[in-house]
Formats: sequence, structure tokens, C-alpha cells
Amino acid sequence: YCEGIAQLVRSAVNQCVSHADGLLRGDKDAVMAVFEGLIIGGVAMNYAGLSRPASGVEHYISHVLDMRSVEFGTKAELHGLQCAVGTMIAAKLYEDLKQVTPNKEKALAYAKTFDYALWSETLRAFLGKGAESMIALEAKEKKYDTALHAERLDKIIDQWDAILEIVSQEIPTVEELKALYGKVGLPGTLEQIGEEEKLLPTILRCTKDIRDKYVLSRLAWDLGIEEELFGS
Repeated sequence: YCEGIAQLVRSAVNQCVSHADGLLRGDKDAVMAVFEGLIIGGVAMNYAGLSRPASGVEHYISHVLDMRSVEFGTKAELHGLQCAVGTMIAAKLYEDLKQVTPNKEKALAYAKTFDYALWSETLRAFLGKGAESMIALEAKEKKYDTALHAERLDKIIDQWDAILEIVSQEIPTVEELKALYGKVGLPGTLEQIGEEEKLLPTILRCTKDIRDKYVLSRLAWDLGIEEELFGS
């Protein structure tokens, strides 16, 4: 983690948000804020050596939709619009996460009984050929290994208050996002981009397998709360 990189991204986000009122009317400063934000996001990713500064679970939601579109011909929207929906979904999940108290025994039991072979078949059925690279990645990463999970879980529980503090400080609320989206006409639900809301639990579960990057859906699995947080 690099605070300098994080602050770069924060400043870009704040600039975009502060100029949101002018975007739809083509205000020069608003357009400039967006383009500078895109450039800064690219610089931040280059500094970090990976996409973490500009990509979390919201992007992976978009990737899942794209993979399904390629494989099954389902509807796909522009990446930015799908990420807007993903951001709203993530914000709601983070709000729900604040109500969670980690339960070590429950989490360990969840990991122990997790059937990865069955989950692999679910990935193949839901994503088609694109699932194969995700399954191959897991063979190297082994995030579902119970010993590795137990190590992560201890760290999560030890740092839980700090995690929630970061969530409160860094993640916009659903209401804040709704107000912002209203200014620029962004969609906030799967239904608004032509997707079925009933697919959301499976979409969210798939996101933890797309890259070897720790995102919200991995935290949910580590805590053994996928059902509570995502639905079934």
C-alpha cells in the first residue's frame, strides 16, 4: 500500500465529483477534470504496477457481464456504465458490511465445507470458456486453501475495526452516489442496463476468481458471509 498513490486517486476522484454538475452541459472544466482523472488513474496504476488504484469489485462485475455476453450473447453495456452499476452495488455491500461482526468459527467451517469442484462447474456454466483461465489461476493462487484462509482470517479479525474505519472514510454512501448519478444520468442497477437482478448473487461470487487481487467478494468468502451479504 502506498499512501502517495492513494492520494493521487483521491484527488482525481474529488475533482470529478466537484465538477459533476457541469458534465452534461459540456463545461470545459468538468470535461477536463474527467480526462485528467483518467490520466491520473493510469499514472497511479503504472506506479503501483497493477490495476488496484483504479479497479476493484465494481470492475469485476463489469468483466463478468462482458464474459457472459461473449459466451452467451447476453446484453452488455459500455464498461463505464457497467462499472457505475458495480460501484453502486459495492457501496451497498460496504454499508451492509459495517453491520457484520466476524465469527472465526463460522468462517473456518465455511471454508472447510466449501466444495471447489462444484464451484468450478458453476463458473463454467455461468461464464462458459472464460471460466477456464479463472480455474487455472486458482491452481496457482490457492486462495481456497484452508491453511491460507486461516492466516488471512486472523489478520482480518485483528484489523476489523481499522477495516471498518477505512470503509467509512473512503467509500461513498448509497445516498451520496444516488445524488451524484442523478446529476450525470448514470444507471445504478442491473435492471437499468438490461440485466436480470436475480443473477447478482452469482455475479458477485464470480468476481473473486477473476484476478489474483483481493476485493470485497474475497473478504465475504473469507468471513463466510457470502449468503448473508450477496443473497442466494
